Amino acid sequence: MEQKNVDEIDLGAVFGLFKSAFNKLLIQVFKVIRFIIKNWIVVAVLTFIGVGFGAYSDYNSKPNQEAKALIKINFDAVKYVYNEIDLLNNKFKLGDTIFLKEAGFRTDSLEIKELILTPNVSMKDIAEGGNKYKALMPILSDFDLSEEDLQLSEPFINEYKYHTLEFKLSPYGSKETIERVLDYINDNKILGEIKIATIENINYGIENNDKIIKQIDGVIETFQSGESLSSPSSQLYVVDKNYSISEVFTSKVIIQQQTEELKNELIYSKEIVVVINKPYLVEVNWGTLGKKTVLFPLFLVFAFLFLSFVKNGYNRLKEIESSIEDK
Repeated sequence: MEQKNVDEIDLGAVFGLFKSAFNKLLIQVFKVIRFIIKNWIVVAVLTFIGVGFGAYSDYNSKPNQEAKALIKINFDAVKYVYNEIDLLNNKFKLGDTIFLKEAGFRTDSLEIKELILTPNVSMKDIAEGGNKYKALMPILSDFDLSEEDLQLSEPFINEYKYHTLEFKLSPYGSKETIERVLDYINDNKILGEIKIATIENINYGIENNDKIIKQIDGVIETFQSGESLSSPSSQLYVVDKNYSISEVFTSKVIIQQQTEELKNELIYSKEIVVVINKPYLVEVNWGTLGKKTVLFPLFLVFAFLFLSFVKNGYNRLKEIESSIEDK
């Protein structure tokens, strides 16, 4: 019974403390409101000045900008491109004007705040990455891997064909800034030589497939006419027609598909980094609280209230000091 009474007393004391603290808070809020009403002219003037100065500042300042570009990285240069993006980020953070000038960027004002490069996760790209990943595919299918897990896996990053390059630009950034970044990445002599050799190989593959298609068409025409197939020697003819014409048609379709893939690859192999979409610059909107017409008046009113309370606190402490000295 005595224990129960103690518990009830403790609980009542806790509620009493909360009630007392809440009442004190209400009193302080009421004092602030009363102070604002009492000095409403000063608050109104500060608000008017803040809104006017904020509107003037917003009108004469440009916001930051953002853009996203879907890019394709060719010639096994994924690691190179990621390293170059990291290098550019460091140079812009350090403000290395010598490097930026040599790279073709403006030095009177920094254009870029940050560049963010992330892979577009594709299990198909991993599967087509060669025999080194084929043994992993059954294992990966048994795990619930998130997109972030696959993005952060460095061995897989090198196999992704498509990536998203995000540009976070300062007010001085422009479409030319995006072009400068791409030109800087694509200006690599060694990879440029690889690009030329790759394009030549692709063109050779297309020409070779076209020749094979013509030969297959000749075989089909001969089969349809019932004539013997000519051999490499002009004096001999192939009279055995026990071959499967369906396999000939299948081979033709496969080669045509390969040619189509080579032509598509040729389109996207013009540079080390090829932009797939058209990146548009978008102004960064920080919302209502990000507008200076809201921030400036709030700051001025808050500064006035803070200084007033500091002054009142100082005067109160001064009165306490005087009363103690009088005693």
